[in-house]
Amino acid sequence: MNSRRSLVKYRGEECLNCGRSLEEEHKFCPNCGQLNSIKKLALGDFFSEFFSGLFAYDSRFIRTMRILLFKPGKISKDYIQG
Repeated sequence: MNSRRSLVKYRGEECLNCGRSLEEEHKFCPNCGQLNSIKKLALGDFFSEFFSGLFAYDSRFIRTMRILLFKPGKISKDYIQG
């Protein structure tokens, strides 16, 4: 997801999650993986993340259901084969 929250101007000096000191080039905390951003989430950011997650989930679900309906057993065979 392309987010403006990860821009350099929004990066902090310490991780908001674990408190580790961060440098400006750290996009994520090397200790816990938290995004290095001090930008507050706006209502638009919330809805954008919510709907992008919802539709990403639904697209995978629909693809899986299509395979289950038209090619029963394919998912199990693919899983067994690795």
